[in-house]
Amino acid sequence: MAVKSSHVIEMQPLNTSNEPSQTMSAQNQLILEQQDQHLDSILGTVQNLRDIAFTVGNELDEHQEMLEEIDLRMDSTQDKLGNAMQKVKSILERTQNMKSSYIILILVLALSILAILLALA
Repeated sequence: MAVKSSHVIEMQPLNTSNEPSQTMSAQNQLILEQQDQHLDSILGTVQNLRDIAFTVGNELDEHQEMLEEIDLRMDSTQDKLGNAMQKVKSILERTQNMKSSYIILILVLALSILAILLALA
């Protein structure tokens, strides 16, 4: 929301001649009325700015709540990811141990077959 802030106060110069005081009083009254109009305009602008500030404040509160919710979800997701990584690590360690066991079993079988073949020869 754009706010115009072009308030130029144009004042009529005071009459410095020797005119009757009634004319000067009328001029002063006119100047006061112009100032009142400008002040009313400024008041409207300040009220608009207050409304904008209130709206921005509400938006910031809503965004803060959303960020807090995202933070909680991120913590939960990070915990779940950590648990999953531990499970993967455990599976990899067991798989590595199983591979070693299979290799040892295959080598024992191969040596047994060689021993049998050498005994028969």
